[in-house]
Amino acid sequence: MERKEMIAALAELLCRLRPELQLNEENLHEGIHLQNDLAINSVTLLMLALSVEKKFDIRFESVGPAQLQTLGDVCDYIETRLGK
Repeated sequence: MERKEMIAALAELLCRLRPELQLNEENLHEGIHLQNDLAINSVTLLMLALSVEKKFDIRFESVGPAQLQTLGDVCDYIETRLGK
């Protein structure tokens, strides 16, 4: 899966969690900060992690919120877990 496809998938997941954000792959990029730019709190971050696990069939292990600050960080982690 290419990064652009990952961003689109993450936009879809984020829209399900926070419909008011009205996100899509055109207005998202890897540098978007989850907390500062999208106002994602710790509960929503946990729900996003669970959604990502299900969508990409991966498990979050040994990773904390400090390591997943941007969409690029999330993409990097997904790629690592998928073995790319």
